[in-house]
Amino acid sequence: MNRSVFSGLNRTEIAIKSMQEALENGDNERFDPSTFEPGPLISWPSGINEIDEVSRFYGMVTIGAARGTGKTLLSIGSAIEAASSGWDVCYFAAEDDRDGLATRFNNYVNAHPRCESAIDHFFLFQAGRGQSPRTITSDISGAVDQESDRPILTVIDSVNSLVEMSHMAYLDGLAQFGLWAMLARRYSGGQAAFLLVSETNRVGSVRGEKLPYLSDQVLIMQRGEGDVVELDLQKSRRTAGVGNLGRFVRIWNQGEFMSEREIEDLRRESFRVVDGGKLSTPEVAKNGSLEF
Repeated sequence: MNRSVFSGLNRTEIAIKSMQEALENGDNERFDPSTFEPGPLISWPSGINEIDEVSRFYGMVTIGAARGTGKTLLSIGSAIEAASSGWDVCYFAAEDDRDGLATRFNNYVNAHPRCESAIDHFFLFQAGRGQSPRTITSDISGAVDQESDRPILTVIDSVNSLVEMSHMAYLDGLAQFGLWAMLARRYSGGQAAFLLVSETNRVGSVRGEKLPYLSDQVLIMQRGEGDVVELDLQKSRRTAGVGNLGRFVRIWNQGEFMSEREIEDLRRESFRVVDGGKLSTPEVAKNGSLEF
């Protein structure tokens, strides 16, 4: 889609118009790469320092994980970070109920008080039956302030459950949601971004094999013992930093993951000699679940 149609529109309007245009058939657009000036990445914090130090999240991101690994914990934390750093976030929850979602949201904000402003730009929807890219676009358009001039992040948790609740055949539904997100991101130049939470299959790959190809970034989470999770950034289309990120611990009451490196740094900073020659122990190290 020719970006000249965005003339005079703010970032919110560009995002919404792109989502609407991505629902319709379009023409092939020819351009000259030698005269085209690429724009900067429009990104938001992932909540994982090892990713944020290199690229953060951007464009269309797919998080793949098995049941109970913590993919909702990670996606809510990242969404809150986005909402507190200049984005409007529309979060569509197809699995958890209000109590669970509110607990996760409040755990993160209470542990990260700098994110309190997120509540004004975080729009949470519990998904019902019969959803489609068109109904999601309509909900987003009605939720955000179109004069706010903020890019829009749409989170779908999980895309598998949302498709199963739709009236589409499963694989066709995954393709339709994936293509809509990819095209909207592309048309908007990243002003419309997407975080798709997906289940993985028995071999640890994202269910619905087309999603990783459409995505700009793919993060796979594999569960170890207890609250230990291994993260692997398998794809990042426009940045470096791809590969195994190491082991992380799920900190439930803070709504986040801490890496082995961060925990070791915290221990070194917090263990100190006090009166009587005793060592003081950091609170995070007292939790037995943090042992690797």
